[in-house]
Amino acid sequence: RLTLELGGNDPAVVLDDADVKRAAKGLFNFSMSNTGQVCIAIKRAYVAETIFDEVTEELAKLAKAAKVGDGFDEGVQFGPINNPQ
Repeated sequence: RLTLELGGNDPAVVLDDADVKRAAKGLFNFSMSNTGQVCIAIKRAYVAETIFDEVTEELAKLAKAAKVGDGFDEGVQFGPINNPQ
């Protein structure tokens, strides 16, 4: 057996029969885990053309609703990747 870590270019595939809200939530959560700084984070998504617009709209809603800020502040979901200096 052999397991290789080859740079973490993890794709997600969303087929046309997927639950759009559930798929978008999964895409968002698994791409933004630890502010996207983990090797298993989703880096690209292949979405069926028939639901592409719906999925991107849901992703936009999730991104707009996410609270970004100081990681020590109450309710913040995503902190900065580096410090202000």
